[in-house]
Amino acid sequence: RPDARIAYLTARGGPFVTFGRSESPTPHPFVDIDHTVVGAEGCGRFIGLGHRRIGQVTGPTDLMFIHHQRLGYAQSLAQAGIDFDPALQVEDALTEEGGARAAGILLSLPNAPTAIVCGHDLMALGVIRMVAQRGLRPGTDVGVIGGDNDGNNDGDNDRDNDSDNDSGNVCDKLSKSDSSAAGCNDETKSRACARPRTRS
Repeated sequence: RPDARIAYLTARGGPFVTFGRSESPTPHPFVDIDHTVVGAEGCGRFIGLGHRRIGQVTGPTDLMFIHHQRLGYAQSLAQAGIDFDPALQVEDALTEEGGARAAGILLSLPNAPTAIVCGHDLMALGVIRMVAQRGLRPGTDVGVIGGDNDGNNDGDNDRDNDSDNDSGNVCDKLSKSDSSAAGCNDETKSRACARPRTRS
C-alpha cells in the first residue's frame, strides 16, 4: 500500500507531514492513531473475557486505517492461539446502517460470534440495533466494542466501550427514543463488554 504522493514529495526534497500512515518505503513524518493497536486491543479485550468467536465490523478495506485495524485483530487472535476465520470479518460503509448490515451477516452465521469489534462508533450503533432486532441482548448475549470516539451522536460526549476508554458504552449514544428499542438500559450500559454466554 505505498502512496505515490509520498514518493512525489520526497523526490522534490521539500518538507511535508502526512495525516495518516502508509506502507511507503521512504521514512517520513506523519500524525496518526495506531489503528493496529485499536484492532488488537478491542479483540484482545474480548479474548480476555473468554470469547473465542469474535467478529469484526469495519469500513472499506481500501482505507489504510481499516487495513491496520484488521491486521491488529488478526494479530490478537494469533497471539491467543485462535484460528482466524475470514467469515468473521465483514466490511461495509462507515455508517450506522453499514454496521447494521454487517452485523446481520455475522449474526446469520451458523456459528455466530459472541462478540463484535467495530471499527467506528457509528457502526457500533448499527451493530447494537441489529443485535436487539435479532432478539439478543447487547452486552449480554453479544458483546460490542466501538472505536474512534466519534462525537456526532446527540452532541453527547459520553464514550462507548472504545478500545482506549472504559467509561460508558455505545448505548449512551442512542437517542432516548431509540434506546429501549435497541435493548439498551442501565443494566446493558454496564456490560456492553460481557463474558460469553452459552447458547442452547
